[in-house]
Amino acid sequence: MKEEEKIIEVKAKLNFEEYLRLNFSLLLRSKMVWLSIFLATMLVVMLLEKRIIDGEWADSELKLGLLLSLMVFLFLVLPILTYLRTKTYFENNPSLSELTTFYFEPERIEVVTLESHTTLTWRRIYKIREFKHYLLIYQNRHIAYVVPKKSFDTLSDMEIVKDMIRTKTKLGHKLKS
Repeated sequence: MKEEEKIIEVKAKLNFEEYLRLNFSLLLRSKMVWLSIFLATMLVVMLLEKRIIDGEWADSELKLGLLLSLMVFLFLVLPILTYLRTKTYFENNPSLSELTTFYFEPERIEVVTLESHTTLTWRRIYKIREFKHYLLIYQNRHIAYVVPKKSFDTLSDMEIVKDMIRTKTKLGHKLKS
């Protein structure tokens, strides 16, 4: 059997810590978070400029209040909300923590759980995202299958799957080599 015709079987089971780490990784890649950090940096620069030019804080109480509010939101509220949302979602969706078997075949991907069996053709994959520890395969904008890289039997199996993605979809450029 040719390597590209080989069927790769991956059995994966996520625990809460892994799912939480993935959600924080997604959060840190969010454009909104980076925009907020940029705005906070600009406010700091504006406050320092006002201090240097005028020699005093003058009317910077509003700017300082905005900066503090943004910092509290970014570094306290947002992580807490992300943790709580992730915990609730993980607890309310038992399919996240159950054993999932992925069959990567030349024509399709089959996803089998205790209660479901889904078949995705390669052309129906909406998006692929690769992280250090995970491969996310999006069925649509909102539904992604999480494939932990540690679940592959060998590094060679993971490379075969990446090659399938590169050759069967137009999303291969999103993968790390």
